[in-house]
Amino acid sequence: ALEVSMRSAPVPFDPSCLRCLGESSFVALTVAITGLGLASAAGYTLSRSRFLHRSSTFGGALLAQLLPAVVLITALCLGLVWLGLIASYLGLFIVYLVTTLPFCIWQMKRNYDAIPNSFEEAAEIDGASVWQSFSRILLPLAMPALAITVMFFSSIPLSFNQYASVPATSRKGRPEEKPNQNMVQAAG
Repeated sequence: ALEVSMRSAPVPFDPSCLRCLGESSFVALTVAITGLGLASAAGYTLSRSRFLHRSSTFGGALLAQLLPAVVLITALCLGLVWLGLIASYLGLFIVYLVTTLPFCIWQMKRNYDAIPNSFEEAAEIDGASVWQSFSRILLPLAMPALAITVMFFSSIPLSFNQYASVPATSRKGRPEEKPNQNMVQAAG
């Protein structure tokens, strides 16, 4: 007869899980804060400013989202090897920002397009500078889009867990990771 037990086997706690969670959280938070600032500023610029080739600049940013991931990752990897940023936090930040920033810029631009210009014009009539109207009028109205953008930026590093499984920096007691020599030769 088959005997079923409701007891689970004791699983020992591995303290390295906390280190990995901390590193993943650090990467997600840094990418979210940096990306939010860049996406918000770029979205505002594309929404409010009129400059030559504005539509092609915006289209070029969205074109990066249409490229196959293999093409983008290959180019990023070769660039990181060339810059010496493989197995570093900065290299990881660059990968996450390059892959998520175009979508977030588009999202923030669409949000700023929905906010009437008359709010900013009224603030300028009252003597507010461009920065004051942006920070006191537009940002509070854009809070829902900012919240979604932060969630998008921070969900990518935390949901895929690539960082938790591969150490980015060398530590005592572990051998230092070195990039594949074929990739180094191809980049150089």
